[in-house]
Amino acid sequence: MIRAHLRSNVVGYLALFVALSGTAVALPATNTVFSDDIVNGEVTTRDISDTNGVRSADVRDDDKKGGGLAAIDLARGSVGSSEIATDGVGSPEIEADAVRGSEIATDGVGSPEIAANAVGASEIGTDSVGKDAIGIDEVGANELDEVHEHESSEVIVEDGTAHDGAYGIGSVRVACLFDDEDLLSVSIDWIDTNDHAERMLADVEIDRGTTASEADAAVVRGAFDGGGGAANPARFIAHATCLQS
Repeated sequence: MIRAHLRSNVVGYLALFVALSGTAVALPATNTVFSDDIVNGEVTTRDISDTNGVRSADVRDDDKKGGGLAAIDLARGSVGSSEIATDGVGSPEIEADAVRGSEIATDGVGSPEIAANAVGASEIGTDSVGKDAIGIDEVGANELDEVHEHESSEVIVEDGTAHDGAYGIGSVRVACLFDDEDLLSVSIDWIDTNDHAERMLADVEIDRGTTASEADAAVVRGAFDGGGGAANPARFIAHATCLQS
């Protein structure tokens, strides 16, 4: 009975066996798997060769829809200088305040990298610019704050004997008038020498204000060897040139 049943239903049982066990078919040749054979999202990093993986030619251009690589596609530290073409990174690729001192090599920024009028007072540290950093004739009136000149009272210099090498000395204190002024220079202006050329600025003693409320000042000494004594002295006025900051 069983034998007869199996003989009469052998085709049906064979079909059931095939349906339940599945089939494996070898692909006939290379290059036979195409894009539409792969389920979307099924290719992961481990499926891509380390030596013959994704290259520039495999990445869609930025000007095409859905093209290019975004930041989310790149691992941290994966893009180095060897991956960037010369002059490949410009201002549009850099966020505001994204580049700081630690990202810039020593002497890496020169004049060609700085736009005209791009560096102001806020970009320059205190006492960071010395005379060696300033070109000849580079600083003009436009680069300076207000410059003021202050003068002293008139000074009388007496000298007993003319042309004897012994100079009469007169001194006076001249100062900047405001505590936010810096003393730049001092000079003297001889206003009466009785036609004698033997006069000079003998000495200057600078007194920098030590507190915020003290202005810079200087003691100025003038020397005269023109004779004439008290009856015919020389006179001068001292000048202080001050820069208001």
